[in-house]
Amino acid sequence: MTLHPPSWWQNETGRILPKYLAPLGNLYGAIVKARFRYTKQYECRLPVVCIGNFTQGGTGKTPISIKLASMMQQEGWQPTFLSRGYKGKTAGPILVDSEIHNAEDVGDEPLLLTRQAPTIVAKNRVDGIWLIEQRKSNFVILDDGFQNPTVRKNISIIAIDSATGLGNYRIFPAGPLRAPLDFQLARADAIIVTGGNSERIFTELKTKYEFKNPILSGSLRPVEDTGWVKDKPILAYAGIARPEKLFGSLQKAGGKVIRRIPFPDHHQFTAKDANLLTKLALADDLQLITTEKDLVRITDKQSHQLRALKRMSRAFPVEFVFDEDGEATLLQLIQSHFPRPPKPE
Repeated sequence: MTLHPPSWWQNETGRILPKYLAPLGNLYGAIVKARFRYTKQYECRLPVVCIGNFTQGGTGKTPISIKLASMMQQEGWQPTFLSRGYKGKTAGPILVDSEIHNAEDVGDEPLLLTRQAPTIVAKNRVDGIWLIEQRKSNFVILDDGFQNPTVRKNISIIAIDSATGLGNYRIFPAGPLRAPLDFQLARADAIIVTGGNSERIFTELKTKYEFKNPILSGSLRPVEDTGWVKDKPILAYAGIARPEKLFGSLQKAGGKVIRRIPFPDHHQFTAKDANLLTKLALADDLQLITTEKDLVRITDKQSHQLRALKRMSRAFPVEFVFDEDGEATLLQLIQSHFPRPPKPE
């Protein structure tokens, strides 16, 4: 079941429910803290860097993970991703093969990750780490799992979406936080604020919460030339945490977004969805555009309606780009723990 964040997670003014749910949130937070206190952590023999978040919902972790893998490859490392494969039916541990697996098997995010570096999917993270240790890899990038205590992380990097921030600062289900904020801040080695307008979050973290570690920023930008989008009438659809990101990016690239159709995060498209989208596009001669993450969830093994949707749709690929000296600062942080890749045995 996909979580639909309620509006009062952002603004609870005039709402009573968050206050009534606060005791449940406190209990939830206490359980997270207790798990860290009483769980024996697996000590991986390889460096483990976690890209996580403080809140429920998407904050751009996967593009940041891909960026980090690219950075480490340029430095001579051989990274492998570890993902739980959200919404995938495979328990693993298994090496993702895009020629064999689809989103129903391993989830959508691992199919994007494996384009950059080998990717292991495992519902049990310790099992996944064990499999990575058997492979020709010398660096682990944990995509999510910041609140999971089973594997020790050497470095934890937190992504915060500047548009949603930390919400109402309450713990789930009273708010979006996954654990008490002070507990999470104490375990974070760096924070990356994604999207524009990050000054407010910077100020809060540095002054109100006295966060001493690096706070970086960056945004998603088109991977390729966007000339093909300019002045094109578009039907944009997306099943991501914030579909507005796609819609806004297309407009910024000069596209004429005539129709915007949002779906829930990680939405599994149906024949009915495909029929609606293709009919609307054909009726007004619109180009169907979606995200890479959405497009990998539509496979040729599905209905003829979905095959038609995939054939008519085009992805708008984006990548994470740091602002100013963010990339150098992050690399310096990692190199302070791990100066250079180990020599081959």
